[in-house]
Order: sequence, then C-alpha cells, then structure tokens
Amino acid sequence: MAETKFLDSVGLTHLLEKTNAKFSKLGHTHTKAEITDFAHNHNDLYYGKSEIDLKLNGKSNTGHNHNDLYYTESEINTKLAGKSDTSHSHTTHLTTEIAASTDLNTITNPGWYKCSANATATGLKNCPTQNAFALEVLSSAGTTQKLYEYMASGQKVYTRNYYNNAWGEWKRIYTTADKPTAGEIGAAASSHTHTKAQITDFPTSMPASDVYAWAKAPTKPSYSKAEVGLGNVDNTADSAKSVKYATSAGSAGAVAWANVSGKPATFAPSAHNHNDLYYQKSEVDGKLSGKAASSHKHGAADITSVNASAIRGVIAAANLPSFVDDVIEGYLNGGKFYKEKKTDGTYATEITAESGKIYINLNDSKTYRWSGSAYAVISETIALGETSSTAYRGDRGAAAYNHAAAKGSAFANGLYKITTNAQGHVTAATAVQKSDITALGIPAQDTNTWNALRVECTEGCYG
Repeated sequence: MAETKFLDSVGLTHLLEKTNAKFSKLGHTHTKAEITDFAHNHNDLYYGKSEIDLKLNGKSNTGHNHNDLYYTESEINTKLAGKSDTSHSHTTHLTTEIAASTDLNTITNPGWYKCSANATATGLKNCPTQNAFALEVLSSAGTTQKLYEYMASGQKVYTRNYYNNAWGEWKRIYTTADKPTAGEIGAAASSHTHTKAQITDFPTSMPASDVYAWAKAPTKPSYSKAEVGLGNVDNTADSAKSVKYATSAGSAGAVAWANVSGKPATFAPSAHNHNDLYYQKSEVDGKLSGKAASSHKHGAADITSVNASAIRGVIAAANLPSFVDDVIEGYLNGGKFYKEKKTDGTYATEITAESGKIYINLNDSKTYRWSGSAYAVISETIALGETSSTAYRGDRGAAAYNHAAAKGSAFANGLYKITTNAQGHVTAATAVQKSDITALGIPAQDTNTWNALRVECTEGCYG
C-alpha cells in the first residue's frame, strides 16, 4: 500500500504558485487575438477577388480617352476659328446708306449699299439713274458694281466693271420688267412695211398661180365710172374744156403782159436777197455745229441733273434679296416683341429678334430694326388720337373746318326771324314785326280787365 503524504502549508503554497503560473483560473476569458485557430473573415468589410473582378468587368482604365470618337478641345477651337456666332449680323449687308453727292466711283468695298430717296440719287456722281436703288459691289479680278432701281414697274438693272485702273461704262441689263424697244436693238416695228424696191429678190414676173382668175379670163370685166370712183369725170378733151372750170393750169403758151391780172405794181431788183428774213446756209451750218442729232443718246455719266420727281417706280421683290421685304407685326413691351396681347394687358409668345427684318409695333404703329442688342426705331410716326401727342382724325378735322367755313352773317342785337344753313349757322335775319306776333295768335292789345273795387265809407271808417 502506497504511503500517503500530505503537504504542509509551505508546500501547498508552492504548489498553488506553480499551478497559477501554469494554468488559468476557472472562469477566465480570452481576446479574439489570443485565439490562434479562430475561423474568421472580413467579408462584411471588403470585396473578395472574384467580386472585384466581376465589378471591374467592362470598365475602362482611369487613363483611357475617347479621342477616336470625339474632338478634343484644341481640335474644336481650331475648327471654330474664323467662324461666326449663330446670332451674328452683317452690318454692311444692305445697311450702308449712300450719302448725298457721293461719287459711285469711290464705292469699291464688296457688300450691299442703298440709296433710299430719289432726291439723293439725283445728286450722286457717276450714277446711271435718278431713282432710289440698291447697289451690290463684287470683287473678282477687279471690281464689279450692279445697281437695281427701286420702282413699281419698268425697273432697270445696270452693271459696270473697274478694269485697268478705270471704270467702264454703265451697261443696262434688260429683264422681263425692262424689255428693250425695237429702236434700242435696231429692229423694225412689227407693223412696218416695205416698198417693192426694198425687196431684193422680188420676181420680175408673177407666176400664173398668183394671177387672179378674172385677169386670165378671155373677156375682161368692164366697170362704170361710178364703180371706179370717177362718176364726176366727163370724157371732154382738155383742149375743149372751159378754162373757168379748171382747177389747175397746164401749159398755156405765151400770155400778153397786159392780159395778166393781179400783177404787183413794183418788183424787187434782180440782185436782191432775203438775208434779213432767213439764215444763209453758212449761218445754219454754224449754228448746227457742235449740236447732236435728235436721235443721239447719252451715257449715265453725261447726265448731270434730271427732274427726279418725274420718275416713279419701285424694284420688284423678285429682283431684291429675300429679307428686304420681311415685315413682322407684333407688340413691343419691355424691349421684346410678342405675337399676342391679351385682354388683361399681358403679352405672350415672344418673337425671336433677327437682323435684316422690319418689326411693326401694333401698339403705336412705329417701325423697328434689331440692332443686335435692342430694337431701334426706324421712323417716328404719329398715332391718331385726341391728345397733345397724337394726330387728329382727318375726317373729323375736315368736318370741323367745313362747319367753321360755312359761317353765317353778323346781326345787331334785336328780335329776328332767322334762316340757317345745313351747318346751323344763321345766314339771314329780318326784324320781327307786330304782325309777326299777332300771326302767332297773340292779341295786339293789353287783355288785363282787372279793376280795383272802389268802396265809399260814410261813417265809422278807419285807415
């Protein structure tokens, strides 16, 4: 039997110390880091490799670009260089007004120009017309000017070139609205005729087919004097006719001087002349020297002045750029044009501003153009109305004038019978007579029959 041994307090203490050093106490705990074989992961914090691959599938690298699909900024800037904005305008396109007395030889910059008034055109130099016009200047090997008259009908078109340091003559371009006359192109009128001598191949004899049947008949027809217009002609020989019925004299041989009646008493000397009555040939030649024939013509440069008021017309729309007659009506409010004006005073449907168009404000009938930043008034107008800033209606003004013009006559104070005209003015008056009053049924004398009562008081009367 084994011997049982017991530890004293010292040995027990030593044993406990060794045990505590080697083992943990009952109920002790460990941190997660102290557990070496703990089965954990971080799936709730990070994507796995397969998840990352799936998410990156179809994605581009951070350094990729789309140069094969799109223009770069520098490429776009290069392509836009020299291009205009969509809202740009051409200030020289039919907006340059030609000043008075301008020489058209000096207008050489390409573009559109205009002369809006006939009076201005009259004073221009080297201008082929005295009508308002539009001028187009083109640049090619030299300079070309093309002028379009502004007329209602018969408008003309001219052109010329600047070549070898000199302007050529204006040439007229004929159109359907400005057709040349027969004389201008050297043609004869459709109604002209020719004499036989002017027909170079006129036949010496007519073919039988051109001879009338009656002329080829063996027996020729006969006509009376009346049928051929000789009904008043007799068959008496001239030698047997009485001289007093003759309407003209033939050769009568010699007539004695004494038998000539009505001869003048005196005669001019054989060496006389009529220089005091007529021009001699040399004088006529001298006066005609330097004068042009009545059929001569002038170029535009030769005409220094003309009565422009005698020339009327406009350029047909077909001969002008399309935008010239673009007119838009609307309502101007707050610097903007609108298509509609509502009954409550508000406006709707704004009109996009464009250069080259004319805008009419229906609020006051004024006309405007778009300057690029604002609407500018083209011409001031006066609206109709009855205020200090408006024009009065012509029909009412005429009625007032006619009423005032149909004035009557003046009469002294008194009682009159009057006559008025259609305008209500007194044109005649006659003094009223007593007979005029009695004719109205008014008695001619006083009709008051009242008389005061007279009472005599013999006694006891007072007052």
